[in-house]
Amino acid sequence: MFYFHSTDKQNNLLEFPYDLYNAKKLVIYSGGRAKAFHLTSYFGEIESIKHQHKSKIKGRENSTTEYYFEVKLKENFSKDISIENNPNIKKWMKEYCDEYELSKVDYLPILTFSENVF
Repeated sequence: MFYFHSTDKQNNLLEFPYDLYNAKKLVIYSGGRAKAFHLTSYFGEIESIKHQHKSKIKGRENSTTEYYFEVKLKENFSKDISIENNPNIKKWMKEYCDEYELSKVDYLPILTFSENVF
């Protein structure tokens, strides 16, 4: 299982696209804070995505975050070097920023079609 926050520090629900529940693959990114965002070559096929309260997640019962997205993978992460070396990723990230009027995507999860990555 893989978990990520679905609420901010004030426990307001984060605005995630509804299409998240239709996602087929999870691609790992690196970066944030003082480092630039980039996709790694690791991905996993998604079996299911659920919205869970912290009380339902072992080890997170005392978390300050109330809700999480729970992503269950079909298998362990796989590696596809073509993701990291894809020359269209920077172009795609610029188009993503322009479309959603973002100044940068350094710290945001991104939802996109797999043909943009693979």
